[in-house]
Amino acid sequence: MVEVRIVSARIVSARIVSARIVSARIVEARIVEAQIVEARVEKVQIVDAQIVEARALKARIVEARALKARIVKARALKARIVEAQMVEVQALKAEEVQVEAEEVQVEAEEVQVEAEEVQVEAEEVQVEVEEVQVEVEEVQVEAKEVQVEVEEVQVQLVEVHLLVKRIKSLNRWTLLMTVKRQNKTWMICILMMQKGREQRKGCPFTVTKGDFWLFMGYLLYILCHPMDLPIQDYWEGPLSTKYENCSACVKHDIGKFGLSYGRFRRLMQAFTLPQYPAIEGKNDPFCFIRRFVDEWNVAMQHCISPGKFLVVDESMGQWLGKGMPGLMYVARKPTPNGREGHTTADAETGCIIFYEVYEGKILMAEKEHVNELGAGTAIALRLTAPWVHSGRIVILDSGFASLKTAIALAEVGLYMIGNVKTAHSGFPKKWLNSQVSQRGDRACATHSFTMHGRQMDVLAAIDKDKQPMSLIGTAGTTSMGTTLERHFTVRHSSGKWQTRTATLEQWHIHELYRANFNAIDKHNSKRQGATSFEDTWKTHSWWVRDYQILFGMSEVNAFLLWNKFKPSHAMSMTQFRLQLCHQMLTNQWIQEEREAACRKVIPCDEEEDTDTVHELVHCDRGHCRMCGVVTRWRCACTPQSGTASGKKRNDASAMFLCPASKRRCLILHIKGVKPQNLKQQSALRWWSDTTEST
Repeated sequence: MVEVRIVSARIVSARIVSARIVSARIVEARIVEAQIVEARVEKVQIVDAQIVEARALKARIVEARALKARIVKARALKARIVEAQMVEVQALKAEEVQVEAEEVQVEAEEVQVEAEEVQVEAEEVQVEVEEVQVEVEEVQVEAKEVQVEVEEVQVQLVEVHLLVKRIKSLNRWTLLMTVKRQNKTWMICILMMQKGREQRKGCPFTVTKGDFWLFMGYLLYILCHPMDLPIQDYWEGPLSTKYENCSACVKHDIGKFGLSYGRFRRLMQAFTLPQYPAIEGKNDPFCFIRRFVDEWNVAMQHCISPGKFLVVDESMGQWLGKGMPGLMYVARKPTPNGREGHTTADAETGCIIFYEVYEGKILMAEKEHVNELGAGTAIALRLTAPWVHSGRIVILDSGFASLKTAIALAEVGLYMIGNVKTAHSGFPKKWLNSQVSQRGDRACATHSFTMHGRQMDVLAAIDKDKQPMSLIGTAGTTSMGTTLERHFTVRHSSGKWQTRTATLEQWHIHELYRANFNAIDKHNSKRQGATSFEDTWKTHSWWVRDYQILFGMSEVNAFLLWNKFKPSHAMSMTQFRLQLCHQMLTNQWIQEEREAACRKVIPCDEEEDTDTVHELVHCDRGHCRMCGVVTRWRCACTPQSGTASGKKRNDASAMFLCPASKRRCLILHIKGVKPQNLKQQSALRWWSDTTEST
């Protein structure tokens, strides 16, 4: 009888364990149900309610069976059963078993009163539990499918990361101006005014924000319409008698936007950039560009928050002149003559967000981290310094990747995947190469080290494609990634060419590297396409070339952001540049200056005819009657016949006026100032600036 009771107790105990397992599965099902798509919410809620009822009934069954087992144990051989339980539990953990045994004894006394009532309900619930189990199995199958969908959505949410701040409306102009930090333009304008006055020996020279962006719009127009002719032909247009066989003889006539060729040349000659105050006893050859580069980097960090992957690579700036410090020749580059710059890009959008000028071997050896870690690792740390301790993954090419770089980046909270070619100290490159012999072969090795109290693994992996690719990384795995397709052509003995396709399986770490490593190369190809600022804006000042490079990077960044956030209005680089050029030529500041010049009321000493209207209207080209510059504006008081098409350019009946607010040509006309001959124009041209200074 005792043995039967013991067997019965064990059966009851097994059923208790089974009931607890069922209860745990139900809890897991409820947790999974919370992640199911909204379309299945109603069904999940019904199942959830049934599971809650089943749990309540199961709990009572468990309590009843536990009570029955404990009563049988207490009446029979309570001491022997407790000793057997203690022996089994001590093998796992003695302390936990002792606590559970004390809790079981307390529960046995409390449950003994309710055991008889629960036993009746347990039989009724048993049938319902079996039905719920069938439903739970169906829910678990659906939950697994939903879990896969949830994981895919989470990956997409991680990758959709770019935050462009302070952009109220996504258009080409606001994107470029956000990237260029327009609130710094006034500093360049002031410096240009100072340099222009020095060049003109003290004569007044004004540059407004509208003038500066109009000047940049003209340069962008010339870039959009390349013409192998003198630059002044963009204002006058080539003459057919002078260029009879020229296919590019198009009359651009860009002076209609309000900037004469002489003014354009003066702005180009006066162009300068802000500098840091000079330090006594220190000769900095890069003082002309250092402050602007720092401001540009701050602007990028202020406007763009990069995502999961950062790409570090070099960018080449073309320079065929003399005097540039750090000049080099790199034969493998599309533009081998110039100076190299180290850049960081966001792999998701392809935007370059950090730029470091290469300053030559001597000055670069004095940079931060070089003495302790070497040049390559030091560059990687400096280019990723704004994003330390962010957990991002840095993609490096062979110029920066090494085991030392991986450990250094791990110390500052960044992961790394890099291509190892020459910097293979501590990297098992020879052994990895010996493991692959044909296309499709793969091999890997790992190295563990402790970093800030936790263990980190460095993965060394090689993948044999046409050439072996050796990668080192603290991110990525050796699980299989997407399959690559390689297309190549072969020539038969008959002489015909045939295209063949080969598939190549790759690991996850190689998939991450191949998907992101060329972000900067794509950016450079857009900036240095068929035409670039280096080809359009000819200069003998090397620091102007650095400005052109950064302006081109800002332009490409704006283009990439436009196509990223406006996929329904995506356009080519040429289309984007043309529309951006138009918006710069008609920028808001130049419009405000022209409206202020047209609408400003000046009191007159003599009475005027109240019917006379003095305002600027668009017309054919002519010379301003006040300052002599070429203009397309006249006063409304001029008879219409004076500006009809086909009339003489400087018709005396047309009062041509310059729209520049600083010259106040319209104000002089309203006040009745009438120059008698052209000799007075040079003096009247600067009349407003002279009165302001006095």
